[in-house]
Amino acid sequence: MDTRTGEIFRNEEPMSRAKRRRMERAEASGHLAEVSEDVADLMEQAQAAKRKAARKATKAARKVNRT
Repeated sequence: MDTRTGEIFRNEEPMSRAKRRRMERAEASGHLAEVSEDVADLMEQAQAAKRKAARKATKAARKVNRT
């Protein structure tokens, strides 16, 4: 996990070149921390919930602006 951004890097998942580069930069700068699978799952769930809340707020704002 990158401690600056909270991005999760899993060993078993295939990574794009850009994601692998981000992981290498985090490792080089000392911001790469190893976390357990449970913590990684919780972090990903929290990030998904944050995205969902932002989408819901955007939708509500658009609905208010329509009237």
